[in-house]
Amino acid sequence: MKRTIIILVLLVMQLVYSQTKNKTADALFDKMYYIEAAKSYEMSIKNGDVSKEILQRVGDAHYFNTQMENASKWYGKLLADYSNEVSSEYYFRYAQSLQGIQNYELAKKWMRSFSEKQKASDSRGENFSLKTVTLEDIKAIKPQFILENLDINSAYSDFGPMFYKGDLVYSTTVDSSYLKTAKYGWNDQPFLNLQLGKISPTQTDVTFKERFGKEITTQYHEACVAFRLTKKQFILQEIIITAN
Repeated sequence: MKRTIIILVLLVMQLVYSQTKNKTADALFDKMYYIEAAKSYEMSIKNGDVSKEILQRVGDAHYFNTQMENASKWYGKLLADYSNEVSSEYYFRYAQSLQGIQNYELAKKWMRSFSEKQKASDSRGENFSLKTVTLEDIKAIKPQFILENLDINSAYSDFGPMFYKGDLVYSTTVDSSYLKTAKYGWNDQPFLNLQLGKISPTQTDVTFKERFGKEITTQYHEACVAFRLTKKQFILQEIIITAN
């Protein structure tokens, strides 16, 4: 009898622990802290919870953070175990994650399944590039451009370039402060800031110049700027374009 009670207590403790972990992961997911949420869901899976909901959430956590290798892994298991129970959206996301890791043939197969499963018309399946274009077609295209990293490129997010007085303003997660910086829960990178880059005389490279707009810098994101031309600048630009 005593042994039975101990076993029951242990089972209850395990159930409570599992529920607590899932609630913690769900809370992280709802806050879009996808990296931490994924870790928490994977811990639940390691402890034996391979339910449909867990597999959906762990796949989504990686998918929304563009971690396509991990997303395809968990979506693959989800569709292997629950293909008749999940919505067609997971067929689409699985196909997208497969395309993201260059598994084009399997991606094409699952996108077709997505199109067949959709009762209503959905242009995503119809417009899927691999439906009419194969990898061999892409490889056969002769190279027309050479893409190279600039000096300002980092291993993280750098995007949104905009010309400003002969320089280049861009958004980056590179931390240029001397203090400890808070991380964005979505991707565990520093918050985006605007920086000013100097364009080389040959216009082939950009080097870091200084942080841009210190007066508008906050502890959160600043990105993707646009500048309004004055009437004088607009007229001058129009004259230059006409002359060219």
